[in-house]
Amino acid sequence: MPIAPDRPAAGIVTARSAEPGQIVGAAQTVLTLARDGAREAVLYVPDFPALDRFRDRRVTLRPVEGTGPVMEAVVTEIAPLVAGTTGTVRVKGKLREDLPAPGLGTAIVAVLDLPLGSAMGLPWTALVTKDGGPAVWTVDPQSLRATLRPVRISRYTDRGIDVAEGLSEGALVVARGAHLLYPGRAVRPTETTP
Repeated sequence: MPIAPDRPAAGIVTARSAEPGQIVGAAQTVLTLARDGAREAVLYVPDFPALDRFRDRRVTLRPVEGTGPVMEAVVTEIAPLVAGTTGTVRVKGKLREDLPAPGLGTAIVAVLDLPLGSAMGLPWTALVTKDGGPAVWTVDPQSLRATLRPVRISRYTDRGIDVAEGLSEGALVVARGAHLLYPGRAVRPTETTP
């Protein structure tokens, strides 16, 4: 942020692009300053469907080393694009001014409690599509016939999917061989071990 010459302000040098005795050209940057005062935390988080729910939420921060004061920030900005090299999204949060702030460039870990509601966890192999949307095959316990049900997925995990809507509690879901089914096909339940 440029500082007007008639308004002096305290700042911190964050980068130096010239050495003592070096000849510099007109308008060449020599020092980069960060204005002292309110600070922001910059976080890189994995992209997932509920990421937009981070906005205006409080985040607890602590230094990576584990020593130092616990800090708090409020999420103010979520980048609209995913970084191609890392697959993460940049999130910024304004640090509370009444709590101790870390030094510039301190590596931090963020903790956010983001309630996602109740969901049913299913393996990836249960997921199929219906009319371009996610669906799973359910089985009628009396007739043992398959029915395709559209579902809403609340999140994808490394172990499978969490289904938020579309299934009733206790529903029988086809977890293996879902790609072989068609409406009304008879199925046979089996016991599997994880």
